[in-house]
Amino acid sequence: MSTPSPSAVPVATPAWVDTVRRRYLSGDASVFVLYRNIYDRILLNGKFVELEQYLFRSLLEGKKKRVLSHSIASGTSALAGRAFDAEAEPLEGIEQALMHESGTAVVIHYAGSLFPAGDPGMMTMHDRQAIAKLHRWSLSPQIGDSDNVVFLLVESLTELNAQILSNPRIATVEIPMPGQAERETTIRMADSSLHADQVTRLAQQASGLRLVQLFGLLGNDANAQAPNDAEREALIQELIAGTEDAEARAKQLTKLTSGQTNEQIRHLLQPGSKAPAKGNNAFEEIAALLRTR
Repeated sequence: MSTPSPSAVPVATPAWVDTVRRRYLSGDASVFVLYRNIYDRILLNGKFVELEQYLFRSLLEGKKKRVLSHSIASGTSALAGRAFDAEAEPLEGIEQALMHESGTAVVIHYAGSLFPAGDPGMMTMHDRQAIAKLHRWSLSPQIGDSDNVVFLLVESLTELNAQILSNPRIATVEIPMPGQAERETTIRMADSSLHADQVTRLAQQASGLRLVQLFGLLGNDANAQAPNDAEREALIQELIAGTEDAEARAKQLTKLTSGQTNEQIRHLLQPGSKAPAKGNNAFEEIAALLRTR
């Protein structure tokens, strides 16, 4: 399956990104809960990236001096700027950065584990303190005035404490499942040989799937990209080494195979090798699989 160049696949900015940007710039909120489809990949500059990388590269990089990522599973790391002392209590270190520095962004994974739902009387002191800290962050004028922002990532809002969800200074923004247009774009990237009506049919039948699932069904890697000119030429020279005018032919074939994967190039130049699934039969197989979901 060939992957078109990024310029060949126009991608609109997701609506939820515009919502975050608008509410942040208006001063409406500096703490955001991003929920639902948080484990999918998002297309950015011709490559699928995880949500944290998308936030960093599309909203934060070059705009924030310090970007911290915290997960209860892997601890705290810095995507930009400096990390804090590994021995420091994570939420305490994050709070110090938000309250005393400007241009700081924090991305908190598995937010439901840090700020869990439940009866306050049944919570541990640590959980109550964590929820109180987040409440303090949302109300602090220092955070908003210092151009700081916090993102909480959670799959379901029911995982978060009710005090957080009822706080008017904490904005909840849904990241929806991919729509028809996003699914069509993904399918075209996964297999550019499909006709427009096939792309439309597959996208309709794939309703409810994440993009990474759709890419997997189409037999491609969501992060795969076609090799560049130099990589294709090196592969072609290897495949036709020892033949007449190999160097000149390699340069010509490099131009002719633009957008093709290494597997497709090998099959073209060495027909005995296994070919990637293509054509109407492959389309019908995938369509039938989607219909049985």
